[in-house]
Amino acid sequence: LNVNYNVSGFKIFGEFSRADISPTVLSPKSNSIIGVWFVLKSALARYPFGVRKALRIWLPKNFLPNPAPRPPLYTALNCVDFSLKYNPNREGVDGFPSTISYIDIPSGSYCTTHWDKSYGQYYVSVSIDGPQLVDSGWDYAFEFGATNPSIENMPPPDENKWRVETVMENVILHLKTGIQGYELEQIKLVGVDYEDTTKRRTLHPIQFDIMSEKFIPGGSKIIITGPEGFQVGCVFFRPVYGLSSTTTCLVRKPNIVEFTIDTQDAKEASTPFGIRVMWTNPEFTPLNNWWRVDIVSPLKKAIDVRDYIPGFDITDRVEVYVEPTFAYLGEMNPLRVYFLAYTIMNQADFGNELVLMAPEGYVFPKQCQGFGMKLTDDNRAIGSSPAGYSDGFVFPPPGTRCTGFDNASAVIRLPNGTGLLKNNYTLMLDVENPGYRPNGTNLWQFYTRVANENGTKYVDANRSLSGFGLSELVPLRTDEGAAPRAATISASAVLALSAVVLLLAPPASGEEER
Repeated sequence: LNVNYNVSGFKIFGEFSRADISPTVLSPKSNSIIGVWFVLKSALARYPFGVRKALRIWLPKNFLPNPAPRPPLYTALNCVDFSLKYNPNREGVDGFPSTISYIDIPSGSYCTTHWDKSYGQYYVSVSIDGPQLVDSGWDYAFEFGATNPSIENMPPPDENKWRVETVMENVILHLKTGIQGYELEQIKLVGVDYEDTTKRRTLHPIQFDIMSEKFIPGGSKIIITGPEGFQVGCVFFRPVYGLSSTTTCLVRKPNIVEFTIDTQDAKEASTPFGIRVMWTNPEFTPLNNWWRVDIVSPLKKAIDVRDYIPGFDITDRVEVYVEPTFAYLGEMNPLRVYFLAYTIMNQADFGNELVLMAPEGYVFPKQCQGFGMKLTDDNRAIGSSPAGYSDGFVFPPPGTRCTGFDNASAVIRLPNGTGLLKNNYTLMLDVENPGYRPNGTNLWQFYTRVANENGTKYVDANRSLSGFGLSELVPLRTDEGAAPRAATISASAVLALSAVVLLLAPPASGEEER
């Protein structure tokens, strides 16, 4: 017979009746206060002074305690926002039930942050004096500070788990694993409404439409960070809607502006508001072309945030003139669109397009009518003969397509492997005029872009082209009965005029003597 008396056994842990966590802030890359609520099934007993016992909270990967130990030494640090008690009455925070009377963890407990290399995770250790008792069956709750990860570093749901344990001299006494973490949230809605993408454009009004699902107390700050290269100014700033006129504006950095809402102007959850502020466009499209909006409480605590808000491409201005040839209400109107592009459309790019947008009411049929393109004037074009293109080049390139959408826009797409040089061009295209005179702004838009599976990038643009007026087409009168009537009136007028002349004429010389 063989006997082995050294077979490894398994550990027996006490249990938690309950263990939950609750954050105050769900925004990415923001500091939050984590509430911990636990109930033990068996007590964490009293021990003599000097016996080390603690409560440990393990954070999911990419979550950080505040502050987090740093490499290479990963020295333990004292917790930020640590509190022996839990506050269930924070305004705008959906935390643990406020109907429960939570017990503070024992007085004298202190909190430190740690890094565990074997697990590759951070944890928080709340050290409790040996003689202190953490009894069973009681609802204990406390708080500590943590930092949320970014959206892209958020762990998947099966890894977004927290763990709570009690230890004595590094021996686990109670253990609760698989505590489901929380999902990050961003500001519900942020819209960036711009007017002009031209490079170096000053006093460019950009409107930000914002709606948060969080309560925003009065005195909070709305911080908008633009991509590198943009410059902001508070001149002509104004709240468009949803905010009082007493909202103030302050430039923190060239691309960071801060708005402070009035202390009496708190916003309930899901209240939309708009802010309009002037910016200066950069020379080129920023490499990291993202905007960011932060909402911060008067106590400098994060309320809500939205990052990676897509920006817009910076373009050069394209000179465009739209010439109508039949500007009558409700009629087909052959257009001549003359344009000079300052930036070439690279033939190495797939998806070079020209886009023409008319005011509301005009319609480009799906099957483009009267479509054509040509070089406006070969003699004035820039580059070598002819017009900068090689000898024998056919313009427009074979395969150029025009597409309408039965609305006010049309797209001309060049075949892959072709582009446009810096030249004067003429685009011919028919549009159906509206049957009424439009009430809105009579502005047309024209831009060049590259649109393919990698997205859309604008090259040149002119978004404020002056339109043209429309006249009513009135039929001419051709009936024969009108001619005699006109002649009769003319004869009567001649006779009357003759009588007046005779009456006013001076007498003859003989009559004066008599």
